[in-house]
Amino acid sequence: PSFSKKELADLKDIEGQILKTINDEIGANLDKGNLIKEGCDKQRDKLSKFAKNATGSLMELEARYREETGIPNLKVKHNNVAGYFIEVSKSHTSKIPEGFSRRQTLVNSERYQSPELAEFEKEVISSKEKLQKLEREIFNNLTKKIADNSHLVLRLANSLALMDVFQSLSWCA
Repeated sequence: PSFSKKELADLKDIEGQILKTINDEIGANLDKGNLIKEGCDKQRDKLSKFAKNATGSLMELEARYREETGIPNLKVKHNNVAGYFIEVSKSHTSKIPEGFSRRQTLVNSERYQSPELAEFEKEVISSKEKLQKLEREIFNNLTKKIADNSHLVLRLANSLALMDVFQSLSWCA
């Protein structure tokens, strides 16, 4: 089967979009992110940058809180159960500012929340959700384009299979 110039251009366009869009090393689960390449979509890159730089922002916040409170072992942490929190050993609980609210008491420490940390947590969660949604939308648009041109992809696959058969037969001959 032969292809018209337009059909070849459409196949080349699909190839280009796949190479530009799909990350070379995606995870096992498409919903976990890391699906779309950096540079494919400006909004996606902005959300990804914020989500990735959350650790750096937390370290800056932790350093600022340490300086403001004078608590040398103050730590800003995160876990899947409690979310983001400020952890202070019990020996320094008297230095906690009024804006911090107690969230949890542990054997050797107390966990607190600040309005700033609560807002940061909302932004991080929101950006990760938006990033996953946007990546899924970009992926779905690409798969729709491929599906719309599946007849061309199938014809190309059949042509390659036929060439492979003839090449194998000629090699055996």
